[in-house]
Amino acid sequence: MKKLFFVAIAAFGMTLCFAESKVTTNIGAENGTNGNDVHYEYKITFDDLKGLLSDNPAKNGDSANKDELHLDKFAKDKAPESTEPDIGKIRPLAEGGNANFQTVLGRAYAHGEGVEQSWEEAVRWYTLAAEQGDKRAQNNLGCCYLDGKGVEKNYENARYWFDKSVAQNFPLAMLNIGEMYKDGLGVTQDYKTAMNWYKKAEKLDSRESYYCIGILYKDGLGVSQSDKKARSYLKKSADRGFAPAKEALGELNKKK
Repeated sequence: MKKLFFVAIAAFGMTLCFAESKVTTNIGAENGTNGNDVHYEYKITFDDLKGLLSDNPAKNGDSANKDELHLDKFAKDKAPESTEPDIGKIRPLAEGGNANFQTVLGRAYAHGEGVEQSWEEAVRWYTLAAEQGDKRAQNNLGCCYLDGKGVEKNYENARYWFDKSVAQNFPLAMLNIGEMYKDGLGVTQDYKTAMNWYKKAEKLDSRESYYCIGILYKDGLGVSQSDKKARSYLKKSADRGFAPAKEALGELNKKK
């Protein structure tokens, strides 16, 4: 089975859905999407669990104290960096109503990490968490509607959930709305509006936003083409470890 990389609802393909665009830069490979759709999806890492618990404490009878939920409780052999999740320990928390772990379980089903892959189950768990206000689940659920994964493709519903996530200042949702404008998904294609959304995410220091802006400058979409500006933005993203930015920067540097 695959390793479970719990990130959230981390970060961008042919159409990036930052759960990462028709840029054919499979951001999705790093951020949890397929090769055709680049969307920015929040992936959850074991290291994120402590923060998630403090962000969204136990609900609906889940009495687990966040300080007692050590990382090793969720890895089968107590080696979070190299093992799959112990779904048997995570599921009760999700079923108890904890939105964070509902998101975690949704992510596991979306990518077959520790469970049999099922987009339908992913959507079910994302929806439960999203309806409780989890910004990461809202973003990932929007990606499901954008791609038609586990639900019928519906751009209006995708935008609805992205807006909910954006209302909580979640940068990946901002990027996903930008991608909708960049690729004309449910809206009139508008590169300038896409740039505006990317800039919103940039203000939150999103490494993926630097990539998105860099691509617009590289291809001259809605802005004057500028290899210099493209290189600057892509380098910022690449320096933060974003693989698609490293690839794009490498291609751009070949032009020197």
